[in-house]
Amino acid sequence: MAAATGVNYEWAARYPEVGTKPLPVTPYISPEYFEAERQRVFRRCWLIVGRVDEAEKPGDFFVRDMPPLDTSALVVRGDDGKLRAFHNMCKHRGNQVAATPRGNACEAGFPCLFHGWTYDTQGRLAYVPDEQFFVGLDRSRTGLMPMACEVWEGFVFVHSDPAPSQPLTDFIGEIRTTYDGYFSTMKRVSGYQFDMNINWKVFIDVSVEGCHAAYVHGNNIARQFTGTENPFLHLPSKRLYKLHRTVSIPADLSREPRPLEGLSHKYNAATSYTPTQAKNTAEGLPPGVNPDRVPSWAFDILSLFPNMVMLTAKGTYITMTFWPLSVNRTRVDVVFYMDPAKTLGERVGQEYTIAMMRDVIREDADTLEPVQRGLESGALTEIPFSDEEIACRHFYLTVDRMVKNGK
Repeated sequence: MAAATGVNYEWAARYPEVGTKPLPVTPYISPEYFEAERQRVFRRCWLIVGRVDEAEKPGDFFVRDMPPLDTSALVVRGDDGKLRAFHNMCKHRGNQVAATPRGNACEAGFPCLFHGWTYDTQGRLAYVPDEQFFVGLDRSRTGLMPMACEVWEGFVFVHSDPAPSQPLTDFIGEIRTTYDGYFSTMKRVSGYQFDMNINWKVFIDVSVEGCHAAYVHGNNIARQFTGTENPFLHLPSKRLYKLHRTVSIPADLSREPRPLEGLSHKYNAATSYTPTQAKNTAEGLPPGVNPDRVPSWAFDILSLFPNMVMLTAKGTYITMTFWPLSVNRTRVDVVFYMDPAKTLGERVGQEYTIAMMRDVIREDADTLEPVQRGLESGALTEIPFSDEEIACRHFYLTVDRMVKNGK
């Protein structure tokens, strides 16, 4: 069969380093490759575990499970006001010291429910029952095991190495100053978590391309973005960085919204999936959001390496964190952040966005588990990513580079 003619390599020409050849399916199905990801990606990268407003006051803490590291992070605001992170693990016999997902430890500290060892909000060992029977126990050397903990734009990052060689600013890289203040006004309004039978990278892939929308979301949001001029949702902006990537999603501004959409347009200042030209201009947005100032812009997708995807719009952003449980099992953590609603109409509009995104995520999930089974069948050996899927290719190659080279 003759090769296709008139192939468009616009993005590959802009980013020639990512190439155009099909890529092996091995990283999606190999247990050995997955173990290498755990050791060379997740143990060597800064990982987002929450927001600073989850631990605002001295003693406030939250716990975040980190399955690829076989641990959970305990993030606590010390009585000295400093934010720290520790392995949620007693130094005596390994039991968890924070048994609840969040709280305040100013009065009780963190008592282990196994043998009563108790730690203060700075991670120091404060009390040991029958301490006289522990030969040579030095409390100053027996505190909670620290993780590195730093903050970027209100996001709390931790690193399994308490003294990583790469500072967070270098890890964030080219985008570190481009979102200045964007996230600060929005607060969490909803969230949920679910597990899927997929490799963790499969959902990230579908999040950074638009050409599936006409088919997977044809009865839902696709009608808001695809039209006669852009039926396959080609994305007008794609930016590839050393580790991260962004794409911009355009709206079909010629279509008339359905009645409920129209109400959401009218009353809601925080709806990412019902765009209007008047609401979603670049005015008031930092350079990282709609970076190419696309006139018909609806929202962006920021793929923050390794395992978070953010949908960023005017007045709302949504985070999706993909925690691998095994080579073909993934936990998905979804959180919605929005500007505080000032009216009942705005609150209803926010709920409309949350419900609509629930349907979008369900449609993706219903598609991706069969995709994983296909990848595991052995019949498919390569994936021919198109030029429109260049962000998928870039993510694939970034993971592969770290697995093979460690950086």
